Amino acid sequence: MNRIHLIFLFALLLTPLAVNGQVVVRGTILDARDGRPLPHATIQLEGTIRGTVANTSGQFLMTIPALPARLEVRFIGYRSQIVSVTRDNVAALEIALEAVAVNLGEVVVSGENPAEGIVRNAIAAKQRMRRHLRATYADTYTRFLLYSDFDLVQMNESVRGSWWTPEGGSREVIRAERSEPARSGLFRFAGPHPVPDLLDDTIEVLGASYAGPLHPNALEFYDFTMGPSREFDDQRVIDIYFSPKSTTRPTFSGYMAVLDSTFAVVQVNARPWPSTDITPPVKLHEVYMEQRFFEVGDSLWLPRSLFVQGTVEFGRAGATYPTARYEQVSGMSLHAVNPPVPDSLAIKGSPVVVDPLARFNGDLFLRNPSYIPATPREAEQIATMDPTMRLERAFRPEGLLANYTAVDVTEEAEEDLSPKGRLRLVNRITGGDWFWYNRVDGWQPGLGYGGGIGDGGKWRVSGGYSVERARPSYKA
Repeated sequence: MNRIHLIFLFALLLTPLAVNGQVVVRGTILDARDGRPLPHATIQLEGTIRGTVANTSGQFLMTIPALPARLEVRFIGYRSQIVSVTRDNVAALEIALEAVAVNLGEVVVSGENPAEGIVRNAIAAKQRMRRHLRATYADTYTRFLLYSDFDLVQMNESVRGSWWTPEGGSREVIRAERSEPARSGLFRFAGPHPVPDLLDDTIEVLGASYAGPLHPNALEFYDFTMGPSREFDDQRVIDIYFSPKSTTRPTFSGYMAVLDSTFAVVQVNARPWPSTDITPPVKLHEVYMEQRFFEVGDSLWLPRSLFVQGTVEFGRAGATYPTARYEQVSGMSLHAVNPPVPDSLAIKGSPVVVDPLARFNGDLFLRNPSYIPATPREAEQIATMDPTMRLERAFRPEGLLANYTAVDVTEEAEEDLSPKGRLRLVNRITGGDWFWYNRVDGWQPGLGYGGGIGDGGKWRVSGGYSVERARPSYKA
């Protein structure tokens, strides 16, 4: 996405009407007492599964089919509110939520440690909730901001289809993608996280497996303690803090918010412990995650959002590199329960698959209901980012041996091709060449041809056809 596209997008989002007849609603969620923003408040179109979350400045943006409409706005510790949206306020809603005083009545649970009793009930509630859950699907918007120390050097946006199955866990298909600056390279040591479900028994983070705080054996893996109580939709919410019992078993530290009435978990804040697996030249990779959930149907809670902050330190002896920092926001909407799952996504595999036409599907950004707007600070950083910046320059090393112990900070977006042209037929979606089948998309035959140009140059073209959907796909 170049600077002209960015300005056009910001201008479009300021207008009340968007493409395809949908209406764009913009607003800010505030504390009624002091006017401070309420970060990550949830907003949902009344009576539907269409919703989004606010950014860290309390701002939100959501597409809805028509006006008038009613939005349900929620934030833990505050009284929920239903807001009417009309043409008069659609472009500048200001919603002030009132804090609710916590009723500190006695929490009755069995056992010596009340926190452990709550966790036992939460594990049992999750197991009942998932007894008949075979799969879920959601539309996902993800924005990834990469910093060299504290300077923004790259922004990546994507629209994804997120699938979850008990056997395969979380899988994502990137359907639309764009970056600023264009062609600035892919950072080797960090990228957008696939959205996990932090209620799963086992959770994948950067290729490592961690036992979740609601694992069936969580009481053996974690120490649990009671935190403060809050209210959510006239129900009591209890914060349960968790920390690893062992310093070697991959687990998390953090807290989760549990409804006292049904023992459903509505929020999880977690940090992997020990920190994620690292191999040289990476010296440190720390990740902090925050996820919110919302209720679908009767007592089924699914992920609504994911917020991530990460820090990566890397390098070799004799050279010093800037610290890489990143922030990610992901919003999920239009959830489906027990949909048919493509065979290629129903089993364990790569957590992220790229649609061959992802870079040509920019229109998907304009109608995605889970879009999360940039904060004023982020918008300013994006607008003033150097359009010529490349990651090699952003992470240039310093030191006496910098020229001899250099680290390659980028990786190729495509598979390497041999210098000689070749014809290939593979059984997975990768790089534009494929031949596969599933019961949703039907047969997908495709061919690709590539070769070398001069010293180090290469070219590649590919094309295919979806029999069931009756449409061609191509890439060059």
